[in-house]
Amino acid sequence: MTAGAFDFTGKPRRALFECIEAALQQGASAQKDRESGQFGLFGGGAKAADEPPEERVSGKEEWSERERLALEKQALGFYITGHPLARYAEDVKRFATHTCSSLATARGFEKVAVAGIVQGWRERLTKTGKKIAFAMLEDLTGARDLVIYEDIVQKYESLLKADEPVLVRGVVRMAEKFGNEAQQQDAAEPSPEIKVDEVSRLTDVRAAKATRVELKLSAEQATSEKLAELKSLFGKFPGSCATSLSIVLPGASETKIAIKSLRVAPSDDLLAAVDRLFGGKVAQVR
Repeated sequence: MTAGAFDFTGKPRRALFECIEAALQQGASAQKDRESGQFGLFGGGAKAADEPPEERVSGKEEWSERERLALEKQALGFYITGHPLARYAEDVKRFATHTCSSLATARGFEKVAVAGIVQGWRERLTKTGKKIAFAMLEDLTGARDLVIYEDIVQKYESLLKADEPVLVRGVVRMAEKFGNEAQQQDAAEPSPEIKVDEVSRLTDVRAAKATRVELKLSAEQATSEKLAELKSLFGKFPGSCATSLSIVLPGASETKIAIKSLRVAPSDDLLAAVDRLFGGKVAQVR
C-alpha cells in the first residue's frame, strides 16, 4: 500500500494506510459472525454476509512527496513515482560544480561539489586502527564512489546516513579498478571518486543563499480564494526571503507583483504546500 499497490482506487495512500487497522477489525468481526452463524440482529442471513463491506476511507490528506518516496524505498528498495533529488533541480544547478556523470571529465585533485543521495554505506578499519567509510553518491545522472576518513565520519555520519539530498564537497581521486571490476569497465581506466571534506543538507545550502521566493501563476489559478489561502500559508513559514508573484495571461502579458509585507523561509514544506495549493510546480527559490 505504501508503494502504491492500491493507487487504482483513487484514494490517497495516507488515507488508505490509516484505515488498515479498522479494516482488519471489520474483517475479523465479519469472520467471527460467519463462524458463529450470526449475521446481525435483524437478519439477512448468508446473503448479507456475502455482500461487500462498507467502504470507510474518509481521509483526504496525502503524504508529502518526501514521505511518499521514503515509504516506497522502504517497501521496495527503490523509488517508483520520482526521485528525492528531482525537486532540487534548480538548487543543483546553482550550487553543484558537477553531476555524477560530468565528474568523468574532472581532473585528479580537483575540488568539486556534487549533490545527491548517499547510498550503500559501509565501514572498515585501516591498518592503523582508524575508521574509514565508503559509500555511493547517487544523483539523476548516475553514481560515484565516496571515500570518507575518520574525522569526516565523526563530523557528518548522521547526515551521510540520513537518506536525504546533500551537497558533498571534496577532492577528486582517480581510483584504480582491479580484477572482475576492471574487466566490467571499458579499458579499465581509473574512475573518479570523491574524498569527502564537507557535507551539507541541500535545504540548508539553499536557505543560506536564497534571497526570494517567486511564484508564477496563470490568471485562472490566481483566484481570490487561492490567493487568500496563499497569504495564510506564507504566514505559517516566516523567514528572511522576499516574495513576489507573477500572473501570466497566455499570449498577452505578465504582471509581476512584489509582496513587500511578507517574508518567508524557503523550506521544502512551504514549497510543497504552495505547489499542492495550485496543482503544480509554481514556486521557485532565487
